[in-house]
Amino acid sequence: MISNDTLVLIMGGDHVISLGTIAGSLMTDENIGVIYFDAHTDINTETTSVSANAHGMHMAALMGMCKSNLNEVSSERRLKSSNVFWIGTRSVDEKEVTNIQYAENVYTYDVINQRGLRTCLDEIALKLNEKNITHLHISFDIDVMNPNMIPATGVPEKDGLIQDDISTIMNWLRERTGVGVIDFVEYNPLLDDDTLSVGKWCVSTIYDLIKNTI
Repeated sequence: MISNDTLVLIMGGDHVISLGTIAGSLMTDENIGVIYFDAHTDINTETTSVSANAHGMHMAALMGMCKSNLNEVSSERRLKSSNVFWIGTRSVDEKEVTNIQYAENVYTYDVINQRGLRTCLDEIALKLNEKNITHLHISFDIDVMNPNMIPATGVPEKDGLIQDDISTIMNWLRERTGVGVIDFVEYNPLLDDDTLSVGKWCVSTIYDLIKNTI
C-alpha cells in the first residue's frame, strides 16, 4: 500500500466502498490525490440526494459535507476537494450541482470528447506536480464506460469512454509513480453481454496492469 510502496487492487460492487478505501489512503498521506473515473460525481449529501443512496454520497462524506454518520468514517482527515480529479462525468443530479461547485477538476465526457483524453490526463499530471501530490488513489467505476460496449453495470449512462480509452488510461498510469491503491467497482458479470465480453476484457486489462506493476 502507500505506506510500503505496494500496489493494491480492491474490487467491489457498490462504489461506496471507496468511502473506506480512500479514508485509509488519507491516513497514510493527508495530501493524497484521487483520480475518480465515474459517470457520476457521487458528491450528494442527505439534503441533495434524490435516491438517498449512500453510493452517491461518499465523496461528499470524505470532504466532511454530510450530516450523518457517513461523515465519521473519515473524520480524522478530510479529502481535499482540490485533490480530486473526476474523469468521464456525464450525470449530475440537479441539486448535486451546488456541491460539485466545490470541485476544481471535473473533466466531463464532453470535455474529454473536445480536448482528448490524453490531453486531459497530461493536464492532470501537471496539476499533481503543482500541488506536490506524490501519492495517488485511483477509483474506477466501470459505468464511466459506454454501456453499448460494457452493459455490465447497475447504473449505466449514455455515451462514455470506449475500449481505446482504457489503453490510454493504462499507458498514462504506467508513467506515474506513487499509485498505491486502485478501486475497481460496479462491474456486474451477470449483466455482461457474452457477445461483447468487453467488460471481461476491461477487468483483465486492469488486472494485467496490477500484475505487471506500474
